[in-house]
Amino acid sequence: MSGCPGQVGAAIAGEVMAGQSSSRQITWPRPFSPAPLMADTPMALDWVNRGGGRWSTRVIDERSEMGAYGRVTMQARILGPREIATTSIFSTNALAVIGGGTCVSTTHATMRHGG
Repeated sequence: MSGCPGQVGAAIAGEVMAGQSSSRQITWPRPFSPAPLMADTPMALDWVNRGGGRWSTRVIDERSEMGAYGRVTMQARILGPREIATTSIFSTNALAVIGGGTCVSTTHATMRHGG
């Protein structure tokens, strides 16, 4: 996390639990897409195949007329037949009014086949 006001950084950090683990049944679409990894996200995500086992999507990309913005992007990388790494990046400059600059939070996760 960088550039975030202290209270915002603490709130974001409180939502992300290092070492968190969960499991679910996934039926992968054909052709493949990492979309089922985000099944708990309420918005439809259009994943773009970047080649080489890499995928990306924009979850949120909002801009105001005043130049403030908020963006959440995700990337997925296939590490092997039983493992996928994801990176989620939240960034905004809308929090500068409470003591920050551009606030960026990056979260990394690895999903492994458990069967």
